[in-house]
Amino acid sequence: MTSEDICLETTWEYFKTYAESKKLSSSQIKNYKWRISYVCRIIGKDFVEIEEKDVNVFNRKMGDRIRRGEITQKTLRALLFTCDSFADYLKCMGVVNDTPFRRLKKPVISDVPYSTRIPNAEECDQILFAAEQHGDAMFLIFVLALRMGMSAGEICNLKTSHLISFDGKYAFSFPSKYGNNNDRYCKIPDDVVDVVLRYLPSAGEEYFFVNRMHKKMVVATLDKRVRQVMATAGEGYRKFTLKDLRNRAIFQMLHDGAKAEDVSAYLGLSGMRIETYTSAPYATSQALSCCPADMSRLKIM
Repeated sequence: MTSEDICLETTWEYFKTYAESKKLSSSQIKNYKWRISYVCRIIGKDFVEIEEKDVNVFNRKMGDRIRRGEITQKTLRALLFTCDSFADYLKCMGVVNDTPFRRLKKPVISDVPYSTRIPNAEECDQILFAAEQHGDAMFLIFVLALRMGMSAGEICNLKTSHLISFDGKYAFSFPSKYGNNNDRYCKIPDDVVDVVLRYLPSAGEEYFFVNRMHKKMVVATLDKRVRQVMATAGEGYRKFTLKDLRNRAIFQMLHDGAKAEDVSAYLGLSGMRIETYTSAPYATSQALSCCPADMSRLKIM
């Protein structure tokens, strides 16, 4: 069965006129069809047969997948936008009587990391080994997330000009988001410095990580490459997202004795956000069981 078989031919005929009315490009048509097909496969119905109860079930399933790190909230928003737009068109055409996606509420996703989403030391070692096989750039990306707690957005926006040194020590300087002088300085651990200096982009590159066109890498591309690395991490190992590695880094910092306010300042987290990691007894049990302090097994040491 192909991805489109669950939808009737008449549905795709309506989609053709919908795409023409929206003046979608060929790439947009491909993406929209994939999203509609994906939703129909999850629900198990042709698009015109979907009811509100089906959408609510779909929403719960998507919430579970987001929590497991299988899809992102951005992907879910794209799915819902496309389906709502197409359903609204079908309603205007008199094909359906309702647009069930419009009343759908976004699933509530807890900010607190699941224990099953925190890699242990052995898994970190295996992940870094796999990343190293994909080149210095991917290895550095994984190290920045796992050792410095950098987010995907920060990694993509990391410029060569952000790297500064003083008295033999290195740090990343992140300009303030609010245009004031409160720049954020993140000291780079010595073991990570070695990886950074080994990778340093060729002269003239503005960003640390670029795509094949030498343009700034976007988060979607980074997520794709991370999944490719995870796929080669070996049989029997759990697959993680970059956010999972960042969560581990934060737990590691707290477990090793760093104060919550210092970690918050280092990572640019709000006080409310850091509380999700320090809430006892959850954070304590997470750190002790999943984030052992001994990091000597990691390839970067």
